[in-house]
Amino acid sequence: MHRLITMPVRKIACLLIIVGKHPQIAGVVVIGSLFAIPLTFHAYFLALTNYASTTPLRPAEVIEVQTRLAAMGFTPDAADGVVGAQTREAVLGFRMAIGLEENSELTRQVLEELRKGTPSPKDRATVLNRLARRAMENDDLNGAVRLFQASQKLLPDADTSLSLGDILLKQGHISAARLCWEEARRLGRETDFAAMAEDRLQHNPPDDDRCGRLAVPLGLGERPDFVDEEVWRRCGGR
Repeated sequence: MHRLITMPVRKIACLLIIVGKHPQIAGVVVIGSLFAIPLTFHAYFLALTNYASTTPLRPAEVIEVQTRLAAMGFTPDAADGVVGAQTREAVLGFRMAIGLEENSELTRQVLEELRKGTPSPKDRATVLNRLARRAMENDDLNGAVRLFQASQKLLPDADTSLSLGDILLKQGHISAARLCWEEARRLGRETDFAAMAEDRLQHNPPDDDRCGRLAVPLGLGERPDFVDEEVWRRCGGR
């Protein structure tokens, strides 16, 4: 960093020494400098800018990133200043939502974009859905559940509820799956999603041993905001 700042100054000093020793070439040096010096400073300005943009974030800045991502509805790791797998996943989601290159690299540009504003709920929910379906393709069912749930909090959707119920059924959580299908039927009234949800409900009756206590495997002890209260009660939620 010190070299980037002092190198242009040294070049100018060298030119002055040359002119002092050889005054007969002063005119040539001055004319050349009119072109060379601005170009030199411009090049070093670009180098300094690049240096700043690629400097790793400090732990306090990582915490800021994690806090801002969580507030937007993404699901990073705890705000501890450590870039873990979920933080990288959340960074990828944010970058996708605002149209940056699709990677999980946490750069200073990402922090600056986070400070500028929040993508729309629709854009964030769409990205979370895409990430959830990628998780499903990679057999990461727990990750898919977490991401679908985050999407539903932003923008409740019948298709997402249906998919979430299907995953929960695979995990053996019949009551929780029925809860999601009930929600899909409500959200998708007069659409194919409602018919598909009804079909799943018919073929997967309640598990009487579990329905009364409804162990929803989402880390939630209370009714999620995106689930209708009547549906929650019908499925045994308290």
